[in-house]
Amino acid sequence: MPSPPPTCSRPASIRPPSRPPPSGCSPTAAPSPSTSPAPTRRRGHPPTRCCSSGTAIPAPTRPGPGTGTSPAAAATGPACTRTPPSTGSPGAGRRACATSRPPPPRSHPPLHAAGVGAPGTGPPLLLRRLRRCRPAGLHPRRRLLLGPLQHQHDHARLAHVHPPHPPPDPHRRLPVPPRAAQQRIRPRHRVTLEVEVTEDGTTGFRPVDEADWSGYAFQTLTAALPQHLIPATRDEVRIRVVSHNEFLSVPNRVLLDWIAASYVRSLVLEPAAPLRLEVPDAGRTTLQVQAPAGRRLTLLDPAGATGQTVIPTAGGTARLTLDLPEARTLWLFDPAAVRAPVRLARATGPDWSDPALSADYVIITTPLLRPSAEQLAAYRREQNGYEVRVIDQQDLFDQFDYGRPTPIAIRRFVRATRGWARAPRYLTLWGDLLRPEDGRPRRPLGPWEVISFGYAPADGWFAMQLTDEADWSEGLAVGRIPLRSNDDGQLFLDKLTRYENAPPGDWQKRAIQLAGGFTAAEQQLLQNYTLSWGAVLARAPMGADTLTFFKNVTEPLDPSFQDSLRLALRSGAGWLTYFGHSAADSWEIVTDDPEDFDNADRLPVVLSLGCNTGNVAGGQFETTDRLVLGERLVIGSANGAIAHWGSSSPSTITLPGILAQEVHTVVFRDTVRVLGVAFQEAKRRFAAVRTPTSAVLTTLLQYGLIGDPATRLNLPTRPDLLIPPAASPSRR
Repeated sequence: MPSPPPTCSRPASIRPPSRPPPSGCSPTAAPSPSTSPAPTRRRGHPPTRCCSSGTAIPAPTRPGPGTGTSPAAAATGPACTRTPPSTGSPGAGRRACATSRPPPPRSHPPLHAAGVGAPGTGPPLLLRRLRRCRPAGLHPRRRLLLGPLQHQHDHARLAHVHPPHPPPDPHRRLPVPPRAAQQRIRPRHRVTLEVEVTEDGTTGFRPVDEADWSGYAFQTLTAALPQHLIPATRDEVRIRVVSHNEFLSVPNRVLLDWIAASYVRSLVLEPAAPLRLEVPDAGRTTLQVQAPAGRRLTLLDPAGATGQTVIPTAGGTARLTLDLPEARTLWLFDPAAVRAPVRLARATGPDWSDPALSADYVIITTPLLRPSAEQLAAYRREQNGYEVRVIDQQDLFDQFDYGRPTPIAIRRFVRATRGWARAPRYLTLWGDLLRPEDGRPRRPLGPWEVISFGYAPADGWFAMQLTDEADWSEGLAVGRIPLRSNDDGQLFLDKLTRYENAPPGDWQKRAIQLAGGFTAAEQQLLQNYTLSWGAVLARAPMGADTLTFFKNVTEPLDPSFQDSLRLALRSGAGWLTYFGHSAADSWEIVTDDPEDFDNADRLPVVLSLGCNTGNVAGGQFETTDRLVLGERLVIGSANGAIAHWGSSSPSTITLPGILAQEVHTVVFRDTVRVLGVAFQEAKRRFAAVRTPTSAVLTTLLQYGLIGDPATRLNLPTRPDLLIPPAASPSRR
């Protein structure tokens, strides 16, 4: 249908993020974490001029009718439709435009169709994008006129022309928003062009160009790629446009106007090819072709990359004289037999909000790590009988947050699973994470990176407030395996298999407890908490044998227990609790490196009640990507621990101590034997009786699981021997 009258709103119409967007704009997405900056600005572009309030910009006309466009439509510009906004889907309310134009003139007859077979040599692939991006409050209806495709040195150049509009009135001043509004609004736009390539045997999307600007403007993104990087396993080239938003910025609205590619074909003669001509000698050769009169054929010299048109005369004969430098093989065929690009299509994935779906266990990962994720899924299907779904993180970005790589997409997905026929009980994030800090160059997500919320990262946030905004418990058990390769995934799966299938042993009834502290008063407080947990461990039904190591010196590090701990860890323990000061990669009570624990068949579950040992995105004061203690314990080697539950940020004493008391009660008194469920229930009990102050919410968010949430705790549920109290003697 015809587009509405073009208008251009004033800058004052931009609304701050705290207000709902006006009708017809893209829905305002919840902000991504405040410390998740976007990649470094590469270049800036001045904004396109915008007319003053009430001035109309007429829609341009196409230079002529094109395929599928009536003369009337060609005279009025491209036909556009707008789907009505919907509150049920973040992608609703988008505009779809379809345009066409006559084929561009060519200065020479290049090969025009897509080739089949191995890529050839020649100029690189040239991809160009133009996108319009504007804040959610602006409504200028502007159209784009495309210039002709001009060939220069085997590269395609694409030009665009801004639509005609009246010259600006030098005496008219645009209204300026109030100063407070200017401070709240940050209409900064950053758009990345990515192409799927294959490098070093790995296929994935790679950023190839980027535009970074403020305000409303046209932008063109251009990239040149060696053609051999395009995956040869499929007859398509996959591209995507990623729009990035800073925290509390006005959400982008990106419109893709056109796509063009220049490429070198490598033609392959299929078995049903019409004719192959062998010319055995160099020099002048005369060929005579018999074909129906008037039929247009092509004679191609693949080696010389030359071709010419052959049209038989009325007698059905055509004679050709060729000067060949050497013996050649020529192809004679009908041009209609050459395969050409079929279509430009939007990539679509599965609908993860479909209420007909069901699962017990969900794994979110990346294409790079999918092979090992599928191995974990197969293990859970066989070991537990679970229905498991492995999901590409990018599919969630595309469906739930306009393709933007933000944690809100995963949170919306988890909420959508509540409407499935059977909602999942476990969520595993199968991939590592990098800290989004100011000191690190801003960059796209790594091929092994599964996003988290905020910094310090809080994976549990994805499962909070699923049904009630006041409910800060986790609606399903969440865990992360922070790996970067499928080899890391195989190592963890081997540990998990050994742990869950280990036969009963004395080591499973042993518990190691460590307590630190810098001062005598602090040491006494930490020891009191630890002794109360030890009492829960020692009572029925667990009846554990507890071994305690209490620091009693004021130096920051205490190595005096290192030899004793080496023997205790080598003998094995089912449970290890640490309560004290810690850095990202160490405790104040010194132990051997986790790789040297020598306990591969006797792995404990580790509760680390300190600072930063669970920060998979990097330690608080670290700028490198080295492993923190929790990662070294779980995925650093076959030794260490089967799981780590600890803080991703600086911690305190009182609230974590109370939360740890709930964990010990759930596991050792109530005998909950699924790891993620135990932590989930402990947080639920902790949150249920407390006002959600900032300190309470920080405690709930900062403590998370490095490990598989569906891990079956290989701990006994009853004592080896229970002697009931003697009955009172009866009187005679």
